[in-house]
Amino acid sequence: ILMAILGNLLVMVAVCRDRQLRKIKTNYFIVSLAFADLLVSVLVMPFGAIELVQDIWIYGEMFCLVRTSLDVLLTTASIFHLCCISLDRYYAICCQPLVYRNKMTPLRIALMLGGCWVIPMFISFLPIMQGWNNIGIIDLIEKRKFNHNSNSTYCIFMVNK
Repeated sequence: ILMAILGNLLVMVAVCRDRQLRKIKTNYFIVSLAFADLLVSVLVMPFGAIELVQDIWIYGEMFCLVRTSLDVLLTTASIFHLCCISLDRYYAICCQPLVYRNKMTPLRIALMLGGCWVIPMFISFLPIMQGWNNIGIIDLIEKRKFNHNSNSTYCIFMVNK
């Protein structure tokens, strides 16, 4: 967890402090990706580690939903960032390398980055908080959430078909 925090902070600081790195448009995606991964290592991983070590979820059902939503949000945002980086590089190298600078405008980059954050919010918080992922499998989740051997509960995330 500490290495993830340190590594992502180093990436963000390096790009923000170096003028040459700030000029490269792809690095906006890199910084945003590092920020998403930093949030995973600060907001998601510690609670998963505590649950793993203590073999119990001690934070309650609502925080389980919030942590699960954050996990899905940030993981999906990271994947979207990787897709945008791939599209950016593909466009810069293969499609029209000579007009790349004119086509990849700050507005287009901002829209792509906005999509990397907004779309995952609708994929994560909305369905999980509404319980759409539990439809038809609530009994199965309740059975797995409670450990009869240790009389403890777990933070379980399951998706229906």
